Amino acid sequence: METQQRQAVGVDIVGNRFTLCILDEDGKHPSYYSGRVDTPLGQAHFFNKVGKRRLLMPSSDLAVLALKLLESSQVVIKDEQEHYAVWAAAGVERGRHMARFAALQLHQGSDSSIPITAKQEQQLLLLQDAELASLLSVVGTSQQIAEDV
Repeated sequence: METQQRQAVGVDIVGNRFTLCILDEDGKHPSYYSGRVDTPLGQAHFFNKVGKRRLLMPSSDLAVLALKLLESSQVVIKDEQEHYAVWAAAGVERGRHMARFAALQLHQGSDSSIPITAKQEQQLLLLQDAELASLLSVVGTSQQIAEDV
């Protein structure tokens, strides 16, 4: 587990697909994974691969979900237009190359995150409200079953 915490993960999102690159503690030996950001299976694959590692990713719906599900100290969010677009304009190709570049940025200490926007905060609250409604529904159904029995 300690090893995972020292590893860096860079993420690039193009359309509805993510690419992530995991670097070892020395910032070498990249491992790449990809999947869909818009499906529960793809999101589960993403979070399974991230584990307890720190990650740098562009601002997106997946970043909001990462803030919700992971420790805030694990997640570094960079604005798509201010960072990823600039990196692309400087010659870093999107996809694997960008994910590795992001992981290297995190490994080298460029880990100041931008604050989440009001829209992203609202998305986070909506996710929490939906979960609460789901839990209340389960409790209500369980209570009804218990009464019927």
